[in-house]
Amino acid sequence: MSLDFSETYKRTGPPPAFSPDGAKVATAVDHHLVLRDAETLAVIFMQDCVAKIEHIEWSNDSDHVLCAMYKKGRVQCFRASDDEWRCEVDEGPAGVAFAKWSPCGTRVLCVTEFKLRLSVWSLLDATCVYVKSPKFDDGRGLDFSPDGKFLAFVRRDKRTDSVLVVDARDWTVASAFDVATEDLADARWSPDSTSIAVHDAPHANKGAMLYSPDGRLLGECEPDGDSKDPSNVKTNQAARVGVTRVRWSSGGSFLAAGGRDRRCRVVNHVSWRAFADLGHADRVVAPATVAVYEETEERASRMGVAADSRDENSDENASRAANAPRNVEPDASGSGEWWDDVLDGDESGFGVKDPVRVAARRKRELESGALVPRYVVRALPASLPIEERVPSETSGDDAEPSEVSCEGVSKIAWSFDDRFLATSDARTPRAVWIWDMVNIELCAVLVQMDDVAAFEWDPRLNRLAIVTGSERVYVWSPDGASFVQIPLPGFTAKTL
Repeated sequence: MSLDFSETYKRTGPPPAFSPDGAKVATAVDHHLVLRDAETLAVIFMQDCVAKIEHIEWSNDSDHVLCAMYKKGRVQCFRASDDEWRCEVDEGPAGVAFAKWSPCGTRVLCVTEFKLRLSVWSLLDATCVYVKSPKFDDGRGLDFSPDGKFLAFVRRDKRTDSVLVVDARDWTVASAFDVATEDLADARWSPDSTSIAVHDAPHANKGAMLYSPDGRLLGECEPDGDSKDPSNVKTNQAARVGVTRVRWSSGGSFLAAGGRDRRCRVVNHVSWRAFADLGHADRVVAPATVAVYEETEERASRMGVAADSRDENSDENASRAANAPRNVEPDASGSGEWWDDVLDGDESGFGVKDPVRVAARRKRELESGALVPRYVVRALPASLPIEERVPSETSGDDAEPSEVSCEGVSKIAWSFDDRFLATSDARTPRAVWIWDMVNIELCAVLVQMDDVAAFEWDPRLNRLAIVTGSERVYVWSPDGASFVQIPLPGFTAKTL
C-alpha cells in the first residue's frame, strides 16, 4: 500500500477541517483563516479574525465557516463564496466557552463561560434564544438529531440532571425528562433519530440508558461486575464497572458501551439487551484465528537483508520515530560508537542510558537502513505491554473527559457497515483491538511501539487508520496490517 503526501503548510491552533463536501479545507494561522482547495491546496480564501483562532467549524452547506476566539469571547463567521460577507457574535462579559453551527446553517450556538446559558443566535435577523443551565461547556450534552429537527440538551439545575429536547425549527422545548443517572456524562441521538443514549460518568459506577425523545426508558445496559477477567472481582471494592465510552454504530442498529472493567458491551436496537461482551485482557489467547501484529525494528544484518534492499519497502516499512524505542534489539557488535551513544558514566561508574542519544542513534540507523521496521505476527498466547495508570479523584462537574476515562475502554469506533468494531484499553495503550461483529469474536490486535493517539475507519471501506504521534501511519484491513512513512522531516501524526 502507498499513500500520497502533500507539502507541509503552516497552521496553529485547531486541526485543519475539511468541508462536508470534501472540496475545501480550512486552517488557522494565528488570527488568519485560510481556505484551500482540497485537491490542489491552492489558497482560495483568506480573512483576518480579531484574535487567535481556537476553533474552526464548517456549516453543512460547505460555504460558511465559523471561527471561535474563546479568550476574546467572540465568534466570527465567513462565507467562502463571498469575501465581503461576515458576521460576528459577541457575548460580552459572559464570554464564550464553546460554539457550533446548527444543522440548518443559519444559527450559531454559544455556551457562555461558567455554564450560565446556551445562546442560539440567528444570522438572518440577529435574534437570540436563551436556554439556561447547560451542564457542560465543552460540546458534550449538546447533540442534534441526524435529521436536524431536534436538539438534545443536557441541563443541570439544583444538582439535578435532565434532558431537554428542543425543536430546532422554533427553538421551543418539545419535551423534558429527568434521567436515572447519578452524574450524567453525555447524551447522543441514534443515527435514525428515534432514541437518545445517555450514560453516567465513570466514577458513578452506573451504565448506559436508552430513552425515547418523549422521555420513556427503552432499555438499560448496566455493567454488573460479573467479568471473566480475574482482575475484576465483584466482591472487590476496587472493581470498576462504570461506563467510559458510548458509541452508536453507523446504521444505528447497535450501541457499544465501554466500561472501566475493561469490557465493551454491545446492545441491539430491538430488545435493547447486550448480545456481545468484549473483554480486553493482558494476554491474547483466543480465538485461534486471531492475528496479533506487533510493530518492531530489527537490524538488517540479522534479517539477512542488505541495507540497500530497504528502498524496496520504503513506502510501507521505513520511517523515523520521535520517541526512544521499545522493541529494538541492542547492537551486539561491541563497537565503541554504540557504547558512547547509548551509555554514559555516572558517579558510581555504572552505565546509564541516555534517552536523547538512544533516539538520535535510532533515527540515524533508520535513515541508513541499519534498522528495518516491520510488523511481526505473534504466536498465541501473546502477552501485551501494559501500563498502570492512577485514576483521577476528580468527579462531578469539575471532571474533564480525559480525567474520568483514564482506565477501562478508552476509544471505540465502528466501521462504515458495522462489520467491525475497533477498541482500545487504557491498561494496554499501545494496542488496538479489532472485533468481527458478525461472528462476535476478536479478529486482530495491533501492538504499536508507542501509545495509540487516534484511529478512524475509512468511510467507504473496511480499512482502519491508526496514528501514534510518530512519523508512521498504520493501516489495517481484513487482508492484513501495514504502515507507511510520512516523508516529511520532523512531521508527526497525532490526529486523523
